[in-house]
Amino acid sequence: MTDAIVDVDEATVAEAFRRERARQFMRRQRLAAMSGAGPAGYLYWLVAGQVPVRSVLVWAVLLVLVDSCSVVHTSTYLGADHRGAMPLDRIRARVRRQIALQTLAGVVWGSATVWANGVWIVLTTVVMVITAVFSIAVIGMLHYRSAFTTFTVGFWLTPAIVLLGDRSDPNAVRLGVGTVVLAVALNFFVWEASRQLVDGLYDRFRVAGLAQELRTLAERNIELASRDDLTGLLSRREGMRRLGAATEAEQARDPSAVLLIDVDHFKRVNDTYGHPAGDLVLREVASRLAASVRAGDQVFRMGGEAVMVVLSGSAPREDRDR
Repeated sequence: MTDAIVDVDEATVAEAFRRERARQFMRRQRLAAMSGAGPAGYLYWLVAGQVPVRSVLVWAVLLVLVDSCSVVHTSTYLGADHRGAMPLDRIRARVRRQIALQTLAGVVWGSATVWANGVWIVLTTVVMVITAVFSIAVIGMLHYRSAFTTFTVGFWLTPAIVLLGDRSDPNAVRLGVGTVVLAVALNFFVWEASRQLVDGLYDRFRVAGLAQELRTLAERNIELASRDDLTGLLSRREGMRRLGAATEAEQARDPSAVLLIDVDHFKRVNDTYGHPAGDLVLREVASRLAASVRAGDQVFRMGGEAVMVVLSGSAPREDRDR
């Protein structure tokens, strides 16, 4: 019902939505990259002494490198677009690069399963930790379905190869099937959560756009209601309201002068040339009066051919000297 009355600028809404969507995504990705050292250190603490130190160091260096790139990339973006001036095509390119970085981070996290090298306790420990990391990380990717889709594939590709490829240990296969099922099931929920988040974000900007249009419409209606349809001058009601307000405000200062102007022989114009001609006369008189007064003066139509002019601060000299 409202949409039929008020037209929302969909292009403006869409642009604001895309900017805020990318901004929130970048903020969450920066937080995720900055917090990666915590679970990484915890994982190493759990498997310390059971895996080659060199393997862990190589893995840690790769993770720090990728996370550092993410922090720099997201921080640069947030600093460059803090005023909302970045073109949308550049925003899309920045988002795609960040998705690629997060996918690469997922590949690094998933590659930790290579540490196990057939040691069951290490394998289960690594899978447990990286599953928790994955479950938390995808929350920050809800703004773009492509982000958590590619992240999921990159994250679980290596674990699936390691677990499902170990034919010698049925437990590894069961664990591999379980993790794949868990990842797929989680993504169903994430997919729906992403839709709700994105739709809600868009609706937020659309409601804001609708509210702005309604405010503009209300202001326009107020302006139209305060104007005389024929002459465009202030209406009698609005003029008297402003006159009363001006009188109250200027009681302690220099009062205003009031002129009541009437068009002579106006009835003769109507009788001789018709009411359309009379309307032209009234519009011309109103136009000339409005162009002749100062910015602070008020001109309004009293009714018929009568016009009142309020001249601010222009009272007769004898009144000022009292």
